[in-house]
Amino acid sequence: MGYLTTILGWSYWIALPLAGVAAAVSGLMVAVPALRLSGLYLAIATMGFGFIVEQVIVQWKGVTGGANGLLINRPSIGSWHLTSDNSYYYLVIAMVAIFVLLTKNLTRSPAGRAFVAVRDSEVAAQTMGVPLARVKVQAFVVSAFYTGIAGGLFAPLINFVGPDNFTIVESINFIVMIIVGGLGSVHGSIFGAVFITLLSEFIRISKDLIPAFLREQVGFQTAVYGLVLMLFILFEPMGIYGRWLKLKYLFQVFPLYRKDTFRRVRRFQRSERTR
Repeated sequence: MGYLTTILGWSYWIALPLAGVAAAVSGLMVAVPALRLSGLYLAIATMGFGFIVEQVIVQWKGVTGGANGLLINRPSIGSWHLTSDNSYYYLVIAMVAIFVLLTKNLTRSPAGRAFVAVRDSEVAAQTMGVPLARVKVQAFVVSAFYTGIAGGLFAPLINFVGPDNFTIVESINFIVMIIVGGLGSVHGSIFGAVFITLLSEFIRISKDLIPAFLREQVGFQTAVYGLVLMLFILFEPMGIYGRWLKLKYLFQVFPLYRKDTFRRVRRFQRSERTR
């Protein structure tokens, strides 16, 4: 998106969807060789691709600007220039609403139900006739397209895009958002993003209250994120959205609520237990 708007002078509204398409193509490039991987090995492969992308950004100076990056101007809608943060905020909120609706409809479609089936149990999904390879590739492509659109919205927000925007720390932040919000839910991704954003602001505001030997440490904020992640995994693995579902169910069935209603029960097929 930065290359099309800054160097070629294209319209932002043409470059934005093309940014999503470019990211989707990248997702396809990762998905095809990664089909044989799962779990930790899949995470390592995608992380390695992230390091490759970072080096490509640095070396491909004619397109990315290299280490200096690219300056990105805010878009405009007719005579309405989205130069202020308030005006740009409404654009981002509108895009979030559109893509949340698209995602909700996708989850109700046959493709979305196939995604859920593969997520819950690959063996059961394959038994029901779900093509695992095709569904996994579709999941990569769709998620990469969403990420490309998000990147196209993020770059004009900070008016700059460069190698520092694509580090492993950013990837970890996104993982923390998803796990804290609640895995496997649209609401959870929103809750996690809001929580982590407010947490970073709280850390910034309350730095004067933190002992000097702590706030001067490199990576203090990342350490706080790691602590929050561990606490959620130990005490609330379903995330913020899972806690909301529990409270909602509590008020619906009160006073007949049972303590072990949401107890995590692990059931595996024999073929899955040995994976």
